[in-house]
Amino acid sequence: MRPRAAPLPRARAVCCALALAALSGAAVAVGDSASLSREQAVQAARDGRLDAALAALRRLASAGDVPARHDLVVVLGWAGRNSEAIEVFEHIVTAASAPDFVQRSAAAAYRSERRFDDAARLARAALLAQPRDGEWTRLLAGVLADSGRSAEAMALMERQLAIEPGDAGNWLALGNAAWASAQAARAPGAAAAQAPLPALFIALRAYTQASRLQPANPDAALGASAVMSRLGAPYGAAQQLPAAPLALRVDQAGRQVRWATQLDPPSPARRFERADAALAEIDRLLAEVRATSGADPALLQSLRRDRVIALRQRERWADTAAAAASLRADGGALPAFVRQAEADALLALRRPEQARAAYNDVLAADPANREAAVGRFFAEVEIEDFTAAFGTVDALAAREPQALTLPLDPMPRPNPEWLDAHILAANARSYADMQAEAWQRITPLADGAPALGYLRASQSAIAAGRGWPRRADEEIHIAASVAPDDRGIQIGLADSAMRRQRWPEARERVAALVAAFPDDRAVQRAARDLATRDLAELQTGVVLRRETGDAQAAPGSGIDAYLRLYSPPIGELWRAVAVAERLTASPPEGDAVRNRFGAGAQYRGPDAQLEATAWSNQGTLQKNGFSLSGSWTPDDHVWLGAEAQAFAADTPLRALLYGITANAAGASASYRWNESRSVAAAFRRLDFSDGNLRRSLLLSGTERVVAEPTLKIDLRPAFYTSTNSLVGAPYFNPSRDRSFSLGFEADHLTWRRYERSFNQRLVATLGSYWQQGYGAGAVGGLRYEHVWRNDPLTELRYGIELARSRYDGVAERNGIFFATLNHRF
Repeated sequence: MRPRAAPLPRARAVCCALALAALSGAAVAVGDSASLSREQAVQAARDGRLDAALAALRRLASAGDVPARHDLVVVLGWAGRNSEAIEVFEHIVTAASAPDFVQRSAAAAYRSERRFDDAARLARAALLAQPRDGEWTRLLAGVLADSGRSAEAMALMERQLAIEPGDAGNWLALGNAAWASAQAARAPGAAAAQAPLPALFIALRAYTQASRLQPANPDAALGASAVMSRLGAPYGAAQQLPAAPLALRVDQAGRQVRWATQLDPPSPARRFERADAALAEIDRLLAEVRATSGADPALLQSLRRDRVIALRQRERWADTAAAAASLRADGGALPAFVRQAEADALLALRRPEQARAAYNDVLAADPANREAAVGRFFAEVEIEDFTAAFGTVDALAAREPQALTLPLDPMPRPNPEWLDAHILAANARSYADMQAEAWQRITPLADGAPALGYLRASQSAIAAGRGWPRRADEEIHIAASVAPDDRGIQIGLADSAMRRQRWPEARERVAALVAAFPDDRAVQRAARDLATRDLAELQTGVVLRRETGDAQAAPGSGIDAYLRLYSPPIGELWRAVAVAERLTASPPEGDAVRNRFGAGAQYRGPDAQLEATAWSNQGTLQKNGFSLSGSWTPDDHVWLGAEAQAFAADTPLRALLYGITANAAGASASYRWNESRSVAAAFRRLDFSDGNLRRSLLLSGTERVVAEPTLKIDLRPAFYTSTNSLVGAPYFNPSRDRSFSLGFEADHLTWRRYERSFNQRLVATLGSYWQQGYGAGAVGGLRYEHVWRNDPLTELRYGIELARSRYDGVAERNGIFFATLNHRF
């Protein structure tokens, strides 16, 4: 089953975060930036025109303007381009003599890039000259807390508060340090003595004091909210210490929604904790605003929009769609960020046509919105519009350069968004069952970034699509070693365990996933696959044959019908089997009937399969028998099989009229390069009770020549030859014969909607059959069938076939109708 639209995997987000240092800082001139003075450039930056300001400051800095170089460091920090700010500071600014404000900006950039030692070095040097400077003290405390030295940070801020007790920023910095200490105490492996409660109370005291000094400070209120939530109180409780203006609390509620996605959850089971708290606060504020006389429409609308986002983050898809529809009904068009949340919900609710329209609206407002483009891609996949899906994903891949170069560093650096887009482009081909092209795309990417977990997971899924379960298992375990907590990789491990028949492991993994992520579509699919495998299975079918012609040696018209029942698994790898078959034929001598009833067992392990059945044969001839078959797959390419039968299933019915039966033994082997190419050989011998010994050999192959999303075309060449030791047997028994044929098989996916699908299949075969003593002649056939899959439990096939055969030099035409039904229950 194809992956569905969802938030980008955590490993992917981590990759992009780690690659921030590679983001381009190339100068982009905007408007009249070439004529801006340094002062005008700085003012442009303050006005939000950062591209124009940076272009002007780069120009001036390149010309040797030292103050412009200083301003460039600061404005790059404002723009969030911290790695470039560091490059400028280290290479074209004389760091030791740079003004204090430049040193601060550089220290902040070092901190953002997690170069804590460099940030601390600048801060400590500044504090040697200015030991009572509160801003440098707060910056150093933040660096210490970020680097895991929260106790030092708290002590530092306590000393600063003794100097400046009325500074809200100092209290806020103390609160942040205490909060970092409490978070560190919860980390895996933290010492039991590091109880978080003292730090939490320090943080609550500090945030509350900051709120009293600055009632409009949203960071203080949100910090107190987070602490109260950890202590078991609702988020809104801390916001009453002290009471903030309603407009501020509405703004804080919106910030809580954004916090819900930006902060790591304590555990997967608690991943919605912050979203639930934010949603509860929004609902409380909505009630308060509506109860207020002359309620502010702008506040009400802001809360309702934030509620849509909170519902989306909570993955309450139906509620998200309903809330967005209500907003639209009351206020017209939705802003792009709300429309995007609605699109995500529509896609999750399996309404891909509406989701695509919504994503198109978002992209019309913001063509560079990458998440909306990815969402539209998944909607197009679900609609089965692969032409559009390929266009969307290939455009994403084409618009990103493979490497980026910083202005002051000529060494090209990898662009994570280019990599991400090309991985998605490879996955797109796999979703369309174009596995060969998918593999060609994913392999060089994996070779270039072998330690990227979600990339190895994609390679694993494509390997499975190519029919390489062992390679897929190896890749997904490598991915898990790199990113063990990634949800997509955990699902991949469960899928691989099922493919490799490791059912206890599969059950354990699926149970853990369901417990942690019960609403995840991919988890639900894995659970459904496991539950389906545990069901009993019914296989039944019928073949009606009508021969027309003058060939007296032909087997005759007849009916073949079967019913096969497999029990649910017994001890994971075994099933009981019950079979009933009826075969009839009408040769010139009269009607022949064979009723077979069998019972046995089947073993299906990771590398081997075995089935043994005891048979009771009734009808024209009554005789017991047995069958034993087995196979072994030592690797992803080789398959070996063997069988033995007493009273073989393919004993000619015409022979039964003369009291003749046959025992069979055979061996077969195949080599499968991938889903598109294979060769096979099968040797078989039939020992007839009349003394005849038949030996036969079949060589065959498959080559896929067309692999499109809805059309697969295979060529199937085959060679068959046999010999019989007895002359003049009362059944068709050529002393020597052989045939060459070439089959053409076209499979067209006519319609698909999630688990339901309809295929049409056409098979044409043309060949030449030679029989010793009778020469050669043309043989062949044309088969047309329908394949319906209603759900994972049921598949129905039916069709017709017209065939031409030769018996003792005489052509015989065959009209065949067939139908099969497989159902699990």
